Amino acid sequence: MRWATFADSLWYIDALGSAAKLGFEAFCRQDYIGADYGLVDCSTGAPLPDLWSLLLWTRLTSPTVLSAKVAAIQPIKGVASSRAGIDSSGHVEKEVVRSNLRLYAHCTPRTAWDDLLAADEDEHVMTGQTTLVAINLGSKQIDLELNTAPNANVTLWQLAPSNEPGIDLATGLNGTGVSINGRAIRLQSDGGVPDMQMFARVLAADGSGSDTQVQLAAQSISFLVYRDSSDSHRCGQS
Repeated sequence: MRWATFADSLWYIDALGSAAKLGFEAFCRQDYIGADYGLVDCSTGAPLPDLWSLLLWTRLTSPTVLSAKVAAIQPIKGVASSRAGIDSSGHVEKEVVRSNLRLYAHCTPRTAWDDLLAADEDEHVMTGQTTLVAINLGSKQIDLELNTAPNANVTLWQLAPSNEPGIDLATGLNGTGVSINGRAIRLQSDGGVPDMQMFARVLAADGSGSDTQVQLAAQSISFLVYRDSSDSHRCGQS
């Protein structure tokens, strides 16, 4: 038997985003439990990485699909970043960054707004929320700059391979352990799913305008909920 590892989650969420972008309304999963690619382990019922990423996908994305693209990739000397990747000789590897970055955007479901309002009592601030799903397939961090509405915060859930063993002894990309914003996630002692809001991290704009900097860790999946400054009414309340 082969367990689904964190590496599988990278293509799984990419496949969900691609299918939604192409207009598909359903995505069939081979197995919930059992065989070689279940969402949970058939012996223990412990969640595999795809289950955690799927939970965030279903809670933070709605059927309304938006367009997401990188406006520009600019060279930043001496670092590998979301706007540019730099090799050892200093040449800009723009196409490498583009090929390693996957972006998908959806309107944020009203149910997710309700959860976020627990941390922000100003309800009208939540109107027009966008969920951006950013997948970094590369082995280097990418620094993403979001054009957010003035004074808007970005709520981040970033899934990455865990250094703690999961079902087996393997760790990292080929393991079954998952961390969200650096915290390992697992079932509660009573077998229940933890409150995903506990793992959220709020990012503030950089103060020089309406841009917010987000660091996309290598080989990670990031869910970002924010108000888009370009057209916040696309996802207004209905």
